[in-house]
Amino acid sequence: IYMPGMGGRDATRQLRASEGPNRDIPVIAVTASATPKDWEACHAAGMNAHVAKPLDPSQLYTALSEVLSAGEFNHLESVTPEQWDEIGQSIKESNKAGKE
Repeated sequence: IYMPGMGGRDATRQLRASEGPNRDIPVIAVTASATPKDWEACHAAGMNAHVAKPLDPSQLYTALSEVLSAGEFNHLESVTPEQWDEIGQSIKESNKAGKE
């Protein structure tokens, strides 16, 4: 959400206001700001889902499943459980490295 130059909510607002092909692409907020007020602001900006940091692979999977099943991105459902496990392991390693 809080990025240098332009925050995630502002970037999502611009994306949604554009006429480009990515206007309707799913946007998932990934942030340490996890209050209900923060989530409401994300949804108001046009974000489709949210996941709190540090990332929990099961929460990310749930958010991805929600946004992918709601749109035209169902082809990504072909990701195997083993691939999701690899993604989850990468997230755990990234979280661990960030704490060091």
